[in-house]
Amino acid sequence: MKNYALTAADTSQFITDVREMPKGTLMITFADGKVFKNITACPENFQKIIAQQELQAKKGIANYKVFQNKARRSKIGSILSWIATPAAIVGASTIPAVHQAMLQQPVLASIGAGIVMLFGVVPATYKCVREGKRMKELKMLSYRQEYLEELRSYAQYPNALMGLNPRLANWIRSSQDPFSILDIDSYDQEDLERIMQNIQTEENYQFTYPKRKKGK
Repeated sequence: MKNYALTAADTSQFITDVREMPKGTLMITFADGKVFKNITACPENFQKIIAQQELQAKKGIANYKVFQNKARRSKIGSILSWIATPAAIVGASTIPAVHQAMLQQPVLASIGAGIVMLFGVVPATYKCVREGKRMKELKMLSYRQEYLEELRSYAQYPNALMGLNPRLANWIRSSQDPFSILDIDSYDQEDLERIMQNIQTEENYQFTYPKRKKGK
């Protein structure tokens, strides 16, 4: 899960990742970087983690506009950095002393320009990409929250998983709760939309299917 905490206090308690480790333990990563290990992988602990991450998702969705504005600002900052940084390099090269130094030391000049780009363009681009990924997940979480009940009823519709990646479809069928907040990295919004479209089609047509014989 991406970080949707807005304060340092929330960041220290925000669970971003949960992994099952050998010997029946869990490893939990928090948004501030700390990692808790050797947590018993028992139903009680899973319930606590799920409750916390569901609450985190709801708060993130409630602050949707805050993160949307952050994403917009980072995108504008990235565009400006791509324009301003090369312009600054070109501008500096027109200064006589700098121009002369560039002619005498072209390798060092290239390295210097690369360093300027590294500390100007790269951070802005990274931030833009990070914010874009967070918004993509937040949109998916919002969609999941709206249709969670219907998604969890997918087994009632024989063709609900039609059109999904075969591996994803098989994983959903074999999972006890495939739409748990713990598994949001397993699919994206397009997958959820496809399932909902298939369910809606089944509802519209009310198709009937042969009854399966016992043992098959």
